Amino acid sequence: MFCDNENCSKKRFAETFESVNPRGKMTKRLEEEILRISMNMSSIQASRLIRENIADIGKSSICNLLKKIVMFFDKRDVRKVCIDNFALKRGQRYGTIMIDLETHIVVDILDSRDCEKVSDWLKGYPNIEIVSRDGSIGYRKAIDEAFGDVIQISDGFHLIKGLSDGCKEYIQERFGTSIVIEECETKGQSDGTGEIKGRPNRIIKKKNNKRWNQGK
Repeated sequence: MFCDNENCSKKRFAETFESVNPRGKMTKRLEEEILRISMNMSSIQASRLIRENIADIGKSSICNLLKKIVMFFDKRDVRKVCIDNFALKRGQRYGTIMIDLETHIVVDILDSRDCEKVSDWLKGYPNIEIVSRDGSIGYRKAIDEAFGDVIQISDGFHLIKGLSDGCKEYIQERFGTSIVIEECETKGQSDGTGEIKGRPNRIIKKKNNKRWNQGK
């Protein structure tokens, strides 16, 4: 549609539709379906799945849609959370993310992992009962200062890592740097009783792998 009035500042018009957001490039229905899929997986996986079945869209477009989501919730309803750090600028700046363990939704993000700031940040969620965290002493101290009697647990990754490290240390202490294996020489003649007559057993010393000894 065009305006023929020379004094009008608007030269081009477009009809609006209820099914499309203002300045939107896709229908609301398509946006909702993309968000539904993307909330349960990474943007890369979601992009691959959506391209194969629904529409041509990249991971950056999916991330932009996710950033527009405004979620409202009562901080008093947050009871079981996981906190972990993430890199804002690798090797220089780190932040802290909080995820609800019951809904698996990001609750809040803090642009620091400093003990005092994290402690003040956690105090804004008065009904927290359980906090899952990594082995950071700073997070442990921050949680103690914020709540005192809250239950702290290690996340799944660090539980498995701690178990595997403990098993590795035990095996290294138990067997040392070498393992003695008995081997029977099979050369010889059988006397009809099923026993092999030949050279006596000998002891073989088998050294462990160099990488194993270094604890890698």
